[in-house]
Amino acid sequence: MHLEVPLKSEAYRKIFSQKGLVDISPLESDQLKIIRDGKLLQSLMRCLSEESEDSLTEGIIQPREIYLLLKHKSEIKPSPTLEEINQMLDLLSSPLIGCVGITNDGYYAIGSLSDAAQKFEFYLKACKN
Repeated sequence: MHLEVPLKSEAYRKIFSQKGLVDISPLESDQLKIIRDGKLLQSLMRCLSEESEDSLTEGIIQPREIYLLLKHKSEIKPSPTLEEINQMLDLLSSPLIGCVGITNDGYYAIGSLSDAAQKFEFYLKACKN
């Protein structure tokens, strides 16, 4: 299960502190959160990449606009909250990740979803070495 959906070690305390037959269901909510975050990352990057070709916005959109776009197109159910979108934008626009740019007018994609995947893959390899 950990290979598919990696959890923090503290999440596993929920099962290692049990006595007798271990019930792994307490891990489900943590796993669902990670899966949801992954879908949000993908949906958000796809949304920003698609909007980058828009001549009116020139690819720069606000979190609220992203919310409205994802609300109707995303496979994330229930729809992502504005807080979740802002947290993901903070991660993706951080200097370390740098997949999303930010201006006074909003956010925009820097590269594609594939570029973001390569960046995360690089950091994954760095963690393993």
